[in-house]
Amino acid sequence: MPTHQDDLNHIKHLFKGIWTLEDIEDEKSEVQDVIKNAIENPHNYVIKPQKEGGGNNYYDQDVKDLLLKNDRDYLKQFLIMERIYPPEIKAYMLRAGKVIEAQTLSELGIFSSVFIDASKKDMIPFENITCGSMLRTKGSVSNEGGVNAGL
Repeated sequence: MPTHQDDLNHIKHLFKGIWTLEDIEDEKSEVQDVIKNAIENPHNYVIKPQKEGGGNNYYDQDVKDLLLKNDRDYLKQFLIMERIYPPEIKAYMLRAGKVIEAQTLSELGIFSSVFIDASKKDMIPFENITCGSMLRTKGSVSNEGGVNAGL
């Protein structure tokens, strides 16, 4: 009979790591290893500002350049995450009143709210609600994307 750990191991590859750079001053923080790996393999990471709406992200060589500047106060406003490479899908898109065929990528966003009583040691949520979802599709040649960014 599969265990809870078996279930976790089965789906773990579907998730990517994400770390705040607020802890960049802490030399013992896990983020130090992530930064080192990102400098060596910048194509595996993206650096994002801690806001929603797309844009202002750093990819590829820009990841490495930003981290090598080592402006720790500036970096504290960002998150660093493992880059997601979703499968490409052929689709038809409407651009400037014309239908075009394109290779696309889609992103599913699920919105939720979680309320936890931090005074309790178990930190079990007393409310965990899914509030909605959004599916965005963009051309596969664009790093930035989604409806908000006009891509």
